[in-house]
Amino acid sequence: MVHSIMVAAGKQEVKEAVRSLYTAGRDVHQIHILAHENAETAELFRPKAVSRIGMAGEDMVHTAAPLYRGEGALLRDKLRALGLSPSAIEYYEEEMEKGRIVIAVDEQ
Repeated sequence: MVHSIMVAAGKQEVKEAVRSLYTAGRDVHQIHILAHENAETAELFRPKAVSRIGMAGEDMVHTAAPLYRGEGALLRDKLRALGLSPSAIEYYEEEMEKGRIVIAVDEQ
């Protein structure tokens, strides 16, 4: 899979990025939002933004983009499932530990 990846500093940047991705024609199933448990994501759980779906990755009817929230190994597994290299996984893990939010877009 080919992915574009963005790192957002907060919920407003995530909302703007998701809005831009939809405008650009990306489908809900192409967008993956990952955040460490310590990230400020409460506002993102509103149905019109994104819904917390847990680590199972199951889509909910009202989901605008799936949000994966967890700690180390769970997020690392999701990054690995996206097909990222070990060095990229390490970089994005560090970003999430700092409270940033990762947005991965499947370009295919």
